[in-house]
Amino acid sequence: MRYFDPDCCVICGRDPDLCDCVECGVCGAVGEPDCHSTHGLPFRVDSVSALIEHVGCGITLGENFRAIERHSDPMIGLWIVTADGVRIGSPETDKRSKANAIPPYMRIETLGVSGIAWDGSDWEYYAEEEVSTPFAECVPRLEAAFSDALSEWDAIAKAEEDTQ
Repeated sequence: MRYFDPDCCVICGRDPDLCDCVECGVCGAVGEPDCHSTHGLPFRVDSVSALIEHVGCGITLGENFRAIERHSDPMIGLWIVTADGVRIGSPETDKRSKANAIPPYMRIETLGVSGIAWDGSDWEYYAEEEVSTPFAECVPRLEAAFSDALSEWDAIAKAEEDTQ
């Protein structure tokens, strides 16, 4: 995992030449996680902390993934991909402790949503997008895309049922 590579930024996981993390207004450091707690540097809109705050169903990423999975209607799964390609999400219950271990300052590169039709078919939906807007914008957009695709599938399934 590049996040533990001393040559890469601790917050975004990128090479220092590609890092676009915010400079601390107090000490001038870039990519220093302690600045969030000691200098009040706000978390970025694409951070794990921002996603936890947006979902608002727990204090850890794993708790939020679990809540989304259990309480969304229709049921969806949410996942994240970090800059180094690590993918962690709600359907992966065995990785919940791994999700909880991700620091709140870590930035999320890609956010994804998945779901299935509960009609006995093999219909599945997967979509993801780069996190370039706040989660209050991209999460509803992904959820709406899933709902639209599920509605379309339901209409197709009903039409096939009606012709039989």
